[in-house]
Amino acid sequence: MFKAINFMEPQYQDPKNQISPLVMALLSMKNKQQGIQDSQHQVPEDYLQYLLAQEGEQGNEPYSPFGSQEQMLTNARRPSLFPNSMSGFEGQDTGDLMSKLRQRESGGNYGAKNSLGYSGAYQFGAPALETVGYLKKGTGKQGNKALSNPDNWTIPGGLKQYMSNPAIQDEAMRRLMASNKKQLEKMGMINPNTPPQAINGMLAAAHLAGPGGVKKMFSGANPRDAYGTGAREYYNLGRGV
Repeated sequence: MFKAINFMEPQYQDPKNQISPLVMALLSMKNKQQGIQDSQHQVPEDYLQYLLAQEGEQGNEPYSPFGSQEQMLTNARRPSLFPNSMSGFEGQDTGDLMSKLRQRESGGNYGAKNSLGYSGAYQFGAPALETVGYLKKGTGKQGNKALSNPDNWTIPGGLKQYMSNPAIQDEAMRRLMASNKKQLEKMGMINPNTPPQAINGMLAAAHLAGPGGVKKMFSGANPRDAYGTGAREYYNLGRGV
């Protein structure tokens, strides 16, 4: 049975108190309905829906994708954890871009895994996971088979934890986008005058073909992945955000 929640109780008014993920989600919904801008209890819509779908009382221990409520709150209060406040991407709606890529890659399924071993909502492979610091240096060379070995990961629980934790996957995507953007800037593909729509297009294309693939695309080629999908398709997807 679920307990009734009285949002007027002191513990829900004091941001220093630990609040379960579900209560944070409900507070976010309440504030949104009332038109209240509350940074303490703001939760991304997709993650909010995930919490509402998964939360329950099981042995009096609330569900927490971070392993503990304290860790969940620490991360949830870091602006850099969530899509719309990623440093280095000012002026771009990266939340929408990530949502578009998530839908294109997996239909928004954080537990997805394809026939080649690419995993999660954004279909990351071993090299990308090494780039964002989730796999130990050098293990990406083993290919996606490296994902099945927990010793190759830098996060506790390895692949199982990664697949069960949307916030960890979202953070991986933000890190990869930041890395790709930095590389594209070094290559001269992105500069201060580049329109946001073009940057989004390049970031989307880089997710499929890497920064080098974006450069080839602008030279007239159309690099494709193992399933035949071209970088230009992703570029157009990103430009539409």
